Amino acid sequence: MNDKRLKKLFAAAARVEPVAGADDWPERVMRAVRHERPPVELSVFDELGAWLPRVAFAAFAVLAVCAFIEWTSADQLTAGVVQLSEQWLFAAQ
Repeated sequence: MNDKRLKKLFAAAARVEPVAGADDWPERVMRAVRHERPPVELSVFDELGAWLPRVAFAAFAVLAVCAFIEWTSADQLTAGVVQLSEQWLFAAQ
C-alpha cells in the first residue's frame, strides 16, 4: 500500500464513530474474575503421575536403542572385547 492510500485510510477510520461496548461490560468482567478458580496445588503423586508416562517412554526408547545396537553389532562388539581383553592379559606378562 502506498503512503497516500494509507493516510486516506487512517483519516477515514478517525472520522468514524467508535463502536460502543456493551452496557454491562464492566460487570461481566468482574463476574468472570470472581468466578475464576484459583490454581490448584498439585501433590507429589500428581506430579509423578504426570511425568511417569514420559519417563517410561524415554527409558523404553533407550533400552530399544541399546538392544538394536547390540543386535546389529554383536559380532563386532564381541570381537572388540576379546581383542581388548587379550591385549590386557598379555600386556601384564
